[in-house]
Formats: sequence, structure tokens, C-alpha cells
Amino acid sequence: MCPYRSFWIAVLAYGALSAVAALPPTGPASAIGGVAGVLVAVSDGYALLRPDRVWGP
Repeated sequence: MCPYRSFWIAVLAYGALSAVAALPPTGPASAIGGVAGVLVAVSDGYALLRPDRVWGP
């Protein structure tokens, strides 16, 4: 496996786990953290699907 791909998979896992950890939102801070985790996961999913359009680490 390419190092770039493993990096994006690790960051995708981090985003997904941080989004799940914020459920159920108990306040505005945890709701914002959940949304941020979803945004990280979505952007890294895009990086995995389109590696030619994003730069790696």
C-alpha cells in the first residue's frame, strides 16, 4: 500500500471516529465537533477516491 493512501485512510478513520464520539450531541461544542469530524471524513473520502486531484502529506 502506498504511504499516501495509508495516510488518507488514517485521517479518514480519525474523522469518522471523532464524528461518532460526538453522538449524541450534549451541547454546542460537541455538535460542532461532530460536524467537524464529518467534514474531515468527507474530505478524506474524496482524497481516497480522487488521489490525482489532491496532494499528499
